[in-house]
Amino acid sequence: MLWTILLVLVILWLLGLIGGVGGSLIHLLLVVALVVLILQGAWYMKYENEIKGKAKQVKGTAKTELGKLVADRDLESSGRTERAEGRVQETAGKAKRKIGEAIEDLGDEIAG
Repeated sequence: MLWTILLVLVILWLLGLIGGVGGSLIHLLLVVALVVLILQGAWYMKYENEIKGKAKQVKGTAKTELGKLVADRDLESSGRTERAEGRVQETAGKAKRKIGEAIEDLGDEIAG
């Protein structure tokens, strides 16, 4: 959604630049959209492994339950494995994030 808005703003900005209509307002909106996009990306990157791990756990749980429902032991086993992989990925993501935050805090203490 944000990419679509950004694309529309870029097109309007270019039209405003060429035609001289509303260029500064569109330019301001474009800058705001870029800042939001950067902040959103930074937030996602910080929690990326945790989010992917949680998604893998959900997918694994669904496979496990479906395997039980249709009496498919391979699917059930595959689901359990995927759920365990998701837990490991989420835990590793949390550890990585906490180490990064501790390093940032230490840097702030040294600088401040």
